Amino acid sequence: MRDKYFKILGLKPGASKEEIKKAYRKSALKYHPDRKDGDPEKFLLIIEAYEYLTIESDQSNIISDYEFYANQSKTADSNVKRGKKHYTPEEFEEKLKWAKQKYQEKKYQEAIEDDRYFKSLTTGWKFKYFLFLTIISSALSFIFLLDNLLATNRVDSYVNFKDTMGEHTVPSQDVRYVEIDNQPLFIALKDFPTIFNEDRVTTHKTPIFNEIKSIHAINAFGEEVIIHPKFSVISTFPLVVIILLLPLFVILYKRRNPFFIFLYLTCAFVSPLIIAILMIVNDRWAILFS
Repeated sequence: MRDKYFKILGLKPGASKEEIKKAYRKSALKYHPDRKDGDPEKFLLIIEAYEYLTIESDQSNIISDYEFYANQSKTADSNVKRGKKHYTPEEFEEKLKWAKQKYQEKKYQEAIEDDRYFKSLTTGWKFKYFLFLTIISSALSFIFLLDNLLATNRVDSYVNFKDTMGEHTVPSQDVRYVEIDNQPLFIALKDFPTIFNEDRVTTHKTPIFNEIKSIHAINAFGEEVIIHPKFSVISTFPLVVIILLLPLFVILYKRRNPFFIFLYLTCAFVSPLIIAILMIVNDRWAILFS
């Protein structure tokens, strides 16, 4: 019996309650009789399957009064036949009315649960935490924006390390790792020969975090070459700025829908990690508070 109900909902036996609930929502909405392409018989079976699979095994007999079967064939007296039972059109309409009522009850219960969960996220200590996170993240976004837009400082820099053996590689990327003024950088492989024999280069650094925005060196032909680092906050601008502004977007958006909840939970857990990584790399936290 259980396997049949799992099959009705398009699930494998042993599916979780959350998977059952999700499949029920999708199927009931698709086959609802009020829809133009709805299927009343399929809708009845979906309601029955959901009712059966979401109650305890020792209560499964409760559903026996509402068992319906999928295969329909026309009889001489125009009755509706399902499995071993026969229902007159009036009986079938009564069963369909019951199924619609169950569907509305479930929708109402789910709406109450969704509203309660939404309020738990947008009130109390959870919301205060998210507001604090939003303020910190937005402030850092503004700082990174200024750091990229303001004029750079020209600095005589030291090349501390050059990955001549290609030990520090990035998969599918033609880059080489170098350290200039102890800042870890990746530069294009074609630019690596320019600083291969150099111990000192000229760099242009941002005014706040001292990020190396560009490297100026002399190549083998005596020409000045401008090298731009890869995979840095500066080279991917404005990606980091946008990511840090996501919590603010969530606050401004604030809707009772799954998209809001997804963004809220993603920012609540991921944004602190992103902020921590950004502050630790290149000792930005020390620069910011010095």
